[in-house]
Amino acid sequence: CCNAAGTYIPPMVIFKGVRKRPDFQDRLPAGSLLEMSESGYINEELFLAWLRHFARFKSQGTILLVLDNHASHTNLNALQFCRDNGIELVGLPPHSTHVLQPLDRTFFKSLKAQYHKNSTEWVHQHPREPISKHQFCSLFSQAWEKTATVGSALKGFQCCGIMPFCDDVVSDEKFAPSLTYSPLTSEDLEPYSRIQSNDPLAKSNGHSNRATDT
Repeated sequence: CCNAAGTYIPPMVIFKGVRKRPDFQDRLPAGSLLEMSESGYINEELFLAWLRHFARFKSQGTILLVLDNHASHTNLNALQFCRDNGIELVGLPPHSTHVLQPLDRTFFKSLKAQYHKNSTEWVHQHPREPISKHQFCSLFSQAWEKTATVGSALKGFQCCGIMPFCDDVVSDEKFAPSLTYSPLTSEDLEPYSRIQSNDPLAKSNGHSNRATDT
């Protein structure tokens, strides 16, 4: 998480499992939060833990927090916490984070690419050794340090039109229906009909061209 001034909140890392070992956190970026879940994904309880973590680092006064509409983000305990701590939530519409979420636009891709580069180099240097949780933390920290830059944060808010505010920075074409799902007309299907009518396998010996399953 970052703000429009280029300041980053130390990340929260979620490991799949039940028992949390304090030493897992030793190699993470300073101030990071480490949590465990059986699925390895965030849930309502962990989102509330992240909000408490976020509140420790946020600017004073009321702030606007932009996030997607994951189910864990809309539970009553989280909403009450935000209300009590000066956090106004803005949930983005479904299937729009690739256009409207600053971190999606300029940060996550770079972070993933840097982590992939670091982990690939480590695997080549340590053949037959799996990446442990401890090693993951170290590799992740290296990627975070290189990609969590002020410039990336500022550009993310700018290209989404959030700060500075610009309501036409994202074109209407970004939200147009995909052509893949547009209704097909008879003219669209005509080329395929001609191909099938000229296919000798489709009409050889007068047999039906049906697929069977035995």
